Amino acid sequence: MTLDPPCVVVRQAATQRIEVLAPNYKTAPPKLPEFQPCNVLTRQLRSPYESEERDGLTDGGVWFEFAIHPQEPGSYAISGLTIVAKYAADPPATREATLTLPRIAFQTFIPHVASDLPFLAAGSLSIALTINRSSDRLETGNAVTRTVTIEDRGHSYDAVVAGEICCLDGLMLYPAQSSLQTPARKEST
Repeated sequence: MTLDPPCVVVRQAATQRIEVLAPNYKTAPPKLPEFQPCNVLTRQLRSPYESEERDGLTDGGVWFEFAIHPQEPGSYAISGLTIVAKYAADPPATREATLTLPRIAFQTFIPHVASDLPFLAAGSLSIALTINRSSDRLETGNAVTRTVTIEDRGHSYDAVVAGEICCLDGLMLYPAQSSLQTPARKEST
């Protein structure tokens, strides 16, 4: 198991890779542990099968990649995870092995130049503002709806936290619940 890079900016991704090889071939997919570290978003990326030759013997396996998105600065560690793998050591006999994964640790930080600012890590950020009025000529009791759309094309998912809404004297605020929409993934052929 590896994690690269070992130090990332808050909300940017580190890639965790778990490689499972066994003599001969696997008789069932490995059982991965459920893990969701505190203040971290995780998403499985891919899991291709592979084979590798060692000392004239072929090992079959699979590797798993996860995007790890820490949400706060600090130190993180992933430990105590196990994987159960079934393989054909001496076909047709099947063996089952429980593997304890090594502990990995990583650091997250907010860049120094942004330490005193509201911080949002983004790959390609756009912000749009629309204002709709219930009437062309506003009077007491009319409604004004302000919609702020924040789009981050650089991350596949990341919750964008809405900032505080400023209030002017004489206005009443009725904030709606923020919504998060993830674009459909394009399948490659």
